Amino acid sequence: MKKIAIVIWFIVVLVGCKSYSVLNYDVLKPAKNTIPPEVKSIVLVDNSYPFVDSSIHFLEVDGEIEILDSIWVEAFADSVLLSLKESLLSQNFFDTVFIDTTNYNELLLGKPLKKLTAFEVNTICAEFGADAVLALDGYKYGSKLEIVDYGDSQGASLDVNATCYWRFYDYYSQTILFEDLQQDTIYWYEEGSSAVHAASKLPSIKNAISEIGFYIGDAYVNHLVPTWETREQRLFIAGNSYFVNAAEWYGKSNYKEAEKLWAYVFEHGKNFEKARAAHNIAISFEQQNEIASALKWAFNSYNIYREIKSPIYAEEVAESKDYYIYLAHRKSEVEKLDQQIGGGL
Repeated sequence: MKKIAIVIWFIVVLVGCKSYSVLNYDVLKPAKNTIPPEVKSIVLVDNSYPFVDSSIHFLEVDGEIEILDSIWVEAFADSVLLSLKESLLSQNFFDTVFIDTTNYNELLLGKPLKKLTAFEVNTICAEFGADAVLALDGYKYGSKLEIVDYGDSQGASLDVNATCYWRFYDYYSQTILFEDLQQDTIYWYEEGSSAVHAASKLPSIKNAISEIGFYIGDAYVNHLVPTWETREQRLFIAGNSYFVNAAEWYGKSNYKEAEKLWAYVFEHGKNFEKARAAHNIAISFEQQNEIASALKWAFNSYNIYREIKSPIYAEEVAESKDYYIYLAHRKSEVEKLDQQIGGGL
């Protein structure tokens, strides 16, 4: 597993003559599930029981619903696993990602949501030289085609949904580290002079199912791998000479000198200046990955803002509250990231 450092970069966008600039920065968000850092290679396995259901595709016209002829995509699991493999490789989180083309849950001998045995997991890991197995242990999909009459035109929408059930089998601990249910939907809409004309612009149900297979495989990478998210925050750079000078130090990445000036304002300024100074100090600490200190100063800022009753500062008060909540959540995320990428934050 590649070790990923948390890197926060800032771009300052000046906003006219306002007292603040807008910071755009990226933060690393933890994956939904935590995979131990010692897991450097995994094998993706189709362990799903063949999906067959006669009532999964529906047509609705003028409120009347009927079941369409059953349409199945036998390669659905293959689409999911191939897409997931490509997404994982692009993230460089694992050293290697393999796909085992054997189906371990066939129609005659298998059953829905059957687990891989310890022997099967060990055999797969030994064959590929891998540390773990991620198995697609079940899936289902369905669709709804709806026709809407607008009088002079017709509308057609296609809603395709899919659900995948995953299990992560760890070779080292000989346990299932997690079980995960993933659900997603893709939606299309077209208009035409007739129902047939509108519907003809939509993908076929079979193609739509294949597409959501690739989509849901790509989307599952966020359940396994930390990903970057872009945020925006205000940084107050004007109002008095202390804010102006602190902004210069901040622009030179000399955060400690900037913090000294903001701290002076926090001690001696007016209430709205104190709140802004505390907010800036919180941002400075966040950039340095000192989240506990950032959270403390964000609370100081919000606490002062709450005492300001003027509607002029209502937007700042709301943003201050949101930033405090974000940092509280961020603190737990950093702890989770430390488990996922092996420290070094």
